[in-house]
Formats: sequence, C-alpha cells, structure tokens
Amino acid sequence: MRKFLVPLAVILALLVLPLGAFAAEQSNIKVKINDQVLFFDVNPIIDNGRTLVPVRGIFENLGADVQWIAQTSTVLATRGDTRVELQIGNANAYVNGQVIPLDVPAKIVDGSTLVPVRFISESLGATVDWESSSSTVLIQDPGAKSIDYEKFYNAFMSSRQAELKFSIKENISLMGQTVDATVTGSGAVNNNDASIKFNISIPELDSAMPMELVIKDWKFYIKLGDTPWTVVNTGIPQDILDYETVSEAMLTEILKESSVKQEDNVMINGKATTKYTIKSDDDLLTSVINQLFSTSSQFSTMAQKPTVSTTDNLVIVYIDAQDQIVKQQGQAEMSGTIPDLKAEFKVKANGDIDYFNVGKPVTITAPEM
Repeated sequence: MRKFLVPLAVILALLVLPLGAFAAEQSNIKVKINDQVLFFDVNPIIDNGRTLVPVRGIFENLGADVQWIAQTSTVLATRGDTRVELQIGNANAYVNGQVIPLDVPAKIVDGSTLVPVRFISESLGATVDWESSSSTVLIQDPGAKSIDYEKFYNAFMSSRQAELKFSIKENISLMGQTVDATVTGSGAVNNNDASIKFNISIPELDSAMPMELVIKDWKFYIKLGDTPWTVVNTGIPQDILDYETVSEAMLTEILKESSVKQEDNVMINGKATTKYTIKSDDDLLTSVINQLFSTSSQFSTMAQKPTVSTTDNLVIVYIDAQDQIVKQQGQAEMSGTIPDLKAEFKVKANGDIDYFNVGKPVTITAPEM
C-alpha cells in the first residue's frame, strides 16, 4: 500500500518519518474471508481457547444485515432465509429459532460485540479453518462481499495528477521532551513530481516556519522561510514513490496484504463516495521504515542509525462515482531508539488531504538555484 498513496507518503516521509512515531500494542490474530484480510475497529481476542471477533464486521462481510436491539442487548443478523440471534452474556445462540450452545458467550469489548468466529461463520454456511503459522482465521464463503479493487485502482491512477491541500498534527516525544506540531499546506502533484507549500507550527516553542518543497525529476528541493533553495538527498528509493512501477496486479496484492474495509454511499465533501479503510501490515511497515533509516543520507553522520521497534498505519480513502479520490485521511504511529543520542522516540501523526481537479495536467518546474 505504501507505493500508491504518494501525496501522503511524501508528506509523512519528509515531515514525520525522520522523527519516528508511536504504536499501541496490536493483536496478532488476523481474519481472512476468501483470502482478504478484514479490518476491525476492535482486534480479535482469545477467550478460553476460542477466537472472538467483532460480530458486525464478520456478518457484514459475509453479506448479512445486522441489527442491534439495545433493550435486550441482542444482535440480529439475517442473510437470505437464515436468521441468527446472539445475546450478550448468553451461552446459547439461535439460528432460525434453533438453540446453538456457544463455547464462549458473546461479550462487549471497547464498545464492540465479540463472539466466537467459528459460530458466526458456520451459522451462515461458511467454512472455517485456523492457520497456526500466521495466527489467521481462514473463512471461505461464496456469498461474501468482495473489495472493488478496480475502482480503487482507477482512482489511484487518476490521482497521479491533482491539486491538494492538507493538514497534519503530530505529537513528538524525544529525550524526555514532548511537543505538538501542526503542518498545513497546499500544492499539486504530476506523476512523480510535486510542488508543495506548507507551514510548521509548534505552539510550545512559540514558533512557525514556512517551507516549500519541490520534487522534480527525482531531485528534492527545499526552501525554509526566506533562505535559498537547497537540494536534499532523502535516501528514499525511487521505486517506493514511482507510479510507473505500480501495476494493477501489484496494487491488488498489496491491498490483500492489508486489512481492508469497504463502505458504499458515504457522504464526504458533499459527494457520495466509496470509503476504503486500509490498515497495513505492521511487521512489513516496520521492516520498510528500518530499511529507509539504514539507507537514508539524512543519518549519514551517525555511528548507529535510528531503529523502529513498533509501527501502526491506517489510511482512509474516499472515491467518488467518477473513480476519483475526493479525500484521504491517515494515521501513523511509531516508536524506536536513536543509539547515538541514547534516547527513545515516539511520534503520533494524523492528517488529511483534500483533492481538487483530479486527472488534469499540472505543470511543475524546478526552482532556480
């Protein structure tokens, strides 16, 4: 996923990545339906040897309609002629009125109802298996919903040319000091080139710094305030940001390595959109960031490069009926160490990007040095 969300990747890589970020502890349990990793607001858990998962997430991905009856704390799910009833704390469930004993009763965790995954799936006729090597629940069901990869791919390709504005908030902790920073700006992208103007505000330091960034023919130009332009070698490999190296097959494969949730008819900026919520594989993300740290020229003077121990990344993309990206939101968290400073760092960042004039050519020129 890191290759195709370029505007956010550029901003986070240049403004956040060198500082690091913080991640909360995550469950290692994954759930796949027809080989697609599911996204959950609350992670699956193990209770008395049984895997419990958010009931709404499973049922809806299996194509069922879900209702919550608050008066009786009961979940009702229907698909075709099948009706399933689950009550919080009840050791019995009901499928078309027939009593089905549960190994573990349904429970509420962080506001979500969790129930045994095997019961949910098999009550609708799906097959369930457990892959111990990857701690993954494997569900196969021909009636399950599928992710519209083609729509996502078309939107990605059209966003190669667009104008945008963005806002990012960061919380940075290093050597016992914590500061908040806000980054706001606007700009444009044209395939692998970009031109961005932004301002970094740090209230704790009572400071604000205007900056400009131009990416042209794989050269990164940066201007701080009224200072002259400087060419910066970020050390970021070209193929991470290069649109031309990305094919539909690669996009699909990257998405399938991530947890994805698709919601239709979500209103955003006055438009009905398809909302994609994508959670990347944290182990993969950690490995990629550490590779960037090890090769980046930004840390060439250090005896030992910074290392990241945990990461967490979430991206939400809104795509309209014309297969164009309207808005993109992201959260990035990392934690790690800087050996040369004998210090740990933590950073949490979240931001959003609004897109305009998507698909229209943009002229980007290198600044005069």
